[in-house]
Amino acid sequence: MNNHAEQRIEEIRNLLKENPRGMSISEIAERLGMKRNIVSGDLNYLERLGHVEMQSIGTSKVYFPTTKIPITGILNYSTDMILILDDERKIIEVNVPFLKMTGKSRQEILGKSIEDCSGTLFAAIKGMEQNGDEIQNLTLWLPQLDDPRGIRHFRAKQLPAVFEDTRQGTMIMIEDITDQIRYRDALRLSEAQYKAIVEDQTDLIFRFLPNGVITYVNRIFRETFGKEDAEFRGENIYTYFPGQSRIEFLAHVHDIKGETPVITRVHTIPIGNEIRSFSLTIRAI
Repeated sequence: MNNHAEQRIEEIRNLLKENPRGMSISEIAERLGMKRNIVSGDLNYLERLGHVEMQSIGTSKVYFPTTKIPITGILNYSTDMILILDDERKIIEVNVPFLKMTGKSRQEILGKSIEDCSGTLFAAIKGMEQNGDEIQNLTLWLPQLDDPRGIRHFRAKQLPAVFEDTRQGTMIMIEDITDQIRYRDALRLSEAQYKAIVEDQTDLIFRFLPNGVITYVNRIFRETFGKEDAEFRGENIYTYFPGQSRIEFLAHVHDIKGETPVITRVHTIPIGNEIRSFSLTIRAI
């Protein structure tokens, strides 16, 4: 590209930077005193480089400046694994977290086709939809020295990339979500165990928010009040205490704070046609 063309393209880039809301080909040509077909050709070149973006608004093509983030900056500071492929699916760059997870060295994989790379993570990447831009979840058996269980979970996304020589490629970003998944599963198991225990208790057990909205009742509570579980959802526990009993129960609830997170008191609750007394222990969560 000659110096005149480089100067012309730089003028177009500067003009778009001054007008981040976008400009049409005609507006750029008019402002810079250039022919419309020349501006159109320069914009197509800049779009291939990834320096500008185009949106069709009505019958006009509107161009916007693109903020380019250096790939080296992402590679050096991202905790996610990053793999960059060219248009032939050859590996042209990779960051340290990816190398650590695969146990490979840069020399082993740079310049190599992804199809020729061996290993569990590489096999999962090969199986990803090449044209899909949706986030994909990967579950792999990938044992590490500090993780004998070996099952790991990842969230992967493919992003289109355009290099300085106008070639197109793909950036694959892979987030390790193993700890999140394990915590979620452990929490689900803990909740299931807790529910199994309280369902078998002969005491009335119920959980509610500070405003009184019921979030859980156990089997004996449901049987005592003769309702199904779904009937309690959204109900307010305070409505079960009439008159003075409600005031006393509210005071009971308000007292469980600070150094006294657990309080036991006797309350009367009407059940059917009778008034029954219960020793209620309220624990703040």
